[in-house]
Amino acid sequence: IAYKEYLDGAYFGRTGTETLKAGTKQQYLRAVKQFFRWTATEKPPFYYPYICDNIHGAAVKHETFRKEALTLEETKILEDSIDRSSAQGKKLYAMILLATRRGLRTIELSRANVKDIHRKGGTVYIDIWGKGHDEPDATRALDPDVVAALEDYLQTRPDRKPGEPLFTSTSNRSKGQRIAPTTISSMGKAALVNAGFDSERLTFHSFRHTAGTMAVKNGDLFDAQIFLRHTDPKTTQIYTHVDALEKDTALTMKIYNAYHDSTGEAAQRQELISIVTTLDPAQLQQAAAYLRSLQPARV
Repeated sequence: IAYKEYLDGAYFGRTGTETLKAGTKQQYLRAVKQFFRWTATEKPPFYYPYICDNIHGAAVKHETFRKEALTLEETKILEDSIDRSSAQGKKLYAMILLATRRGLRTIELSRANVKDIHRKGGTVYIDIWGKGHDEPDATRALDPDVVAALEDYLQTRPDRKPGEPLFTSTSNRSKGQRIAPTTISSMGKAALVNAGFDSERLTFHSFRHTAGTMAVKNGDLFDAQIFLRHTDPKTTQIYTHVDALEKDTALTMKIYNAYHDSTGEAAQRQELISIVTTLDPAQLQQAAAYLRSLQPARV
């Protein structure tokens, strides 16, 4: 009890004003409880009773994001900012696309081998060695952009062999060896900063969050679970947070516009949008042509 109270009130920040986060306190407390669980199962002279009954830490919200996802527009800005004139740039571009489009983690990119990329019929697939597994355990399809990026990168390694790492290091001490997850993470962070996204909430893992958010937006929760290779649907549910936040933001602005729109313009625009969504392709072309005719001529 005294240790729990100590964690609740201790100041660990550099400024002396920061408290431990709930998740950190839970980890410290869990370690102590595990220790006493061990002492309680040992026989004398190591025996000590389990004294942690009814000792509970702070509630930790697992549905909230520790890292942010990129929007579709931000993802395009990031991709366009990468200089693909060098082998290093081609490699970085391919890794980022595998993360943003396919949701691969840094450890999964590091573990991938050349032979894990294979074609069946008209589709290219990747065998993924997932986190916590002893070998590749999932096969997933790759979209044409990812395939093109991989082909462009692999052309820089004409002597590659199937059993070699897909992504190799270029540093002097480990050149040609399997690239480390920490190196991948650093490269991704540098790319984010270079693209103008310098935020502590944006890291390489944000690319996987981006893939998860896009999966939720373009499918249902079950589709996203398969896409991200989650065993527990509760893990996938955290990606609905971003979608819900965007919907809430849009609704907030609609309400704001309603308060400040004395002419009814916002309602008319919304009505037009509702009508457009019901048109078939031929009607949509006619409507677009008519709307273009209403635009003022460019000088």
